[in-house]
Amino acid sequence: MTSITFQSLLDDNEYRKTETVGYIMDHVEAKVVDRKGNLVPFGTPGELCVRGYLISKSYWNDPEKTREVLSDRKWYRTGYVLISFSPSNKNGLTAMSLFFKKTVMVVSWAD
Repeated sequence: MTSITFQSLLDDNEYRKTETVGYIMDHVEAKVVDRKGNLVPFGTPGELCVRGYLISKSYWNDPEKTREVLSDRKWYRTGYVLISFSPSNKNGLTAMSLFFKKTVMVVSWAD
């Protein structure tokens, strides 16, 4: 499985180049959910889920692991905890790892 679903642009400003992982790729969807899979409001921490053409259909010969991270609607649960800000907010999304308890990536919505 992969959660590499973001890209940067050549004309990104310094903040986006150094403090974010860029923009969500075309034809990929992303959402931030609570432990039950419900969307969380902007400003509320939640788990990043992604789906699209670049997400694998399953773990090789491991249906149990696949069920753990891939919903019946093909949303991949990345394990990254995010705080999502309104798309009009230039700060984008701030991601924190549950395991490391520090900021590991920032994601910005396209303007």
